Amino acid sequence: MNNLTYNYHDAILETVVLQQNDLVLTIALYPVFYPNHQQIKLKIIGISNVITCQKWIAEVKLVFQEEHEATLGARINEIYLDKNNKNQLLIAIDSTKTVKLNFENLQEILNPTICS
Repeated sequence: MNNLTYNYHDAILETVVLQQNDLVLTIALYPVFYPNHQQIKLKIIGISNVITCQKWIAEVKLVFQEEHEATLGARINEIYLDKNNKNQLLIAIDSTKTVKLNFENLQEILNPTICS
């Protein structure tokens, strides 16, 4: 069963990488909730609506990607699983449309603590 462990509200989306039908989001968690400046790699595996995902990535990059910047810096409103279908993930980022991704599996990988 797919579940999310972390609270993504007010976190910062740093990078987005789509390889075939697998999406990896690098996210800096909100320090009020996670004072150790934790970073997560959220892997969304086996996306079936890849074209929707590609369009969403293009929109996010259009709105947030600055020339010569390595990270996006996009504020996440929320990331959550659909209540009726635990294989649908919804991602809401400021200034973009919420995307609903159909997937097979997801993994949350905690990166080592970031020093600030």
